[in-house]
Amino acid sequence: ACLIVSLLTDGCVIPCIFQLEASLAMLDQHDCVIIAKTGSGKTLCLLIPILLHTETISITISPLKHLQTTQVR
Repeated sequence: ACLIVSLLTDGCVIPCIFQLEASLAMLDQHDCVIIAKTGSGKTLCLLIPILLHTETISITISPLKHLQTTQVR
């Protein structure tokens, strides 16, 4: 949680409205489908809840093999 607060308050990351809405929905345990252009920041939507709740398991389905390999690292 401290990492997220630091990133958001120090100006390193300023989430867009759709990123905040999606992250809050995921934190409320809702399933989400996010459709946005390449490079719009969809990954941040799933990283915020994952970083806040490290004890949970996240399943992310990506149709692109390159994304699958880079997001696992």
